[in-house]
Amino acid sequence: MAFAPDETTHNAIPTLETPKKAPGGASAYLVVIAGPSFGEMYKLKNDRVVLGRGDKTDVRIVDDGVSREHAAVQREGGKTVLCDLGSTNGTFCNGVRVPRQELTDGDKISIGAATILKFTYQDHIDEHYQKQLFESALRDGLTNTFNRRYFLDRLHGELRFAVRHTKPIALLFVDIDHFKKINDTHGHQAGDQVLAGVSRVMMTTIRAEDVLARYGGEEFAVILPETPSSVAFEVAERIRKRIEEAFGWIKTVDWLQWYDFQAEPGGLLESEAHQRGSIECLSVLEGDLEIEVGGVTQTARTGETLRYRCDLPHRIRNASTQSAHATMVCILRAAVMD
Repeated sequence: MAFAPDETTHNAIPTLETPKKAPGGASAYLVVIAGPSFGEMYKLKNDRVVLGRGDKTDVRIVDDGVSREHAAVQREGGKTVLCDLGSTNGTFCNGVRVPRQELTDGDKISIGAATILKFTYQDHIDEHYQKQLFESALRDGLTNTFNRRYFLDRLHGELRFAVRHTKPIALLFVDIDHFKKINDTHGHQAGDQVLAGVSRVMMTTIRAEDVLARYGGEEFAVILPETPSSVAFEVAERIRKRIEEAFGWIKTVDWLQWYDFQAEPGGLLESEAHQRGSIECLSVLEGDLEIEVGGVTQTARTGETLRYRCDLPHRIRNASTQSAHATMVCILRAAVMD
């Protein structure tokens, strides 16, 4: 419900107390100003809005230390109140842990390891401006999908969440092979239309909680939170069919495999060459890892992600003095064009 101004006239002695109602014509919002969902805006339409990591919450926050139902923002008379819902790690308002706190414009709510939400009133002009800032910073201008920077930040958060809570997670990489042929034959404008069209089909196929990004060039990536491999395969096939129906020239979508890698200091994983054209995406959760492919060694440290060919023999070694933990996704060729 929008926060409408009070239309009743009262005869009272004026006071210096700050008004608790929303400014005329404005609505209440929560804007994520830090954390994995940075830039997201949530309009407080209902009298009670629940924040948490659960699927049934009104504002879903995927961050370490967030409970299923962590906190609620609710209307009580003419006030807007923040209430902790018995969360494990607490709810903070302007840096102070609170079980319950009346909110005023500009208050900052902190939950989880990194998420900060700003409580604010905005009219439609402010809302449009904030959305434009969000879109320009986090989305690809051509396809309107998320950009690579946002994707990598979100992937780190989703992987940590999945490992911490023992939840499944799936990652799809879709690459349009021979895309250069389209540009060379029909021009770059035609190639841009293909990219935009493929992204539109994918956006209408996946769920609202899934994350679609343009990884680079003609490559797209999709994060599927809390999705087992069997369901992810169905999603990939559904995407393939819908793109084939829309364009007709994409014939196959191959598969990928997710691995959990753990090793003690000096621990080594040696792998034979995978299918031609395969690549691997490794995200380090703890420790320092050395990855050797074709005689070339690269290093990835905690919080970093490395992408490399795995259609050659390759080795992964724990080069740190502590236990190492990483997630690996082996990505096969995702699309073939006649």
